[in-house]
Amino acid sequence: MSIIDNAREIADLVKKLDNVELYRRIAKLEEEIIDLSRAKREADCEVQKLREQIEKRQKLEFRAPYYFAPGDTQPYCPKCWEAENISVHLQGPTLFNGRPQYQCPNCKNWHREGE
Repeated sequence: MSIIDNAREIADLVKKLDNVELYRRIAKLEEEIIDLSRAKREADCEVQKLREQIEKRQKLEFRAPYYFAPGDTQPYCPKCWEAENISVHLQGPTLFNGRPQYQCPNCKNWHREGE
């Protein structure tokens, strides 16, 4: 039985005793428990996201001028990764003055090797 179920059961018992003030307080307590439960779920989700970011940060490897994931040949945008912690595959390559260049679909920056 959860804490919310317990609070509801107590509220039902108090309601039967016909103590209106105590019933109101228990109902308020139940609302607060629900709010705390919701906040905990949100915090748990945020913790999970942060853990995933840490894992990803540990896995991405910098090989100048790009970041790569293990076994992935398509580079990630260094600007998005370093500034915003967003892993975005670069699009390309296309050639510019004989050198490969990539564009980030997120920040729209062009990245060229050797620059």
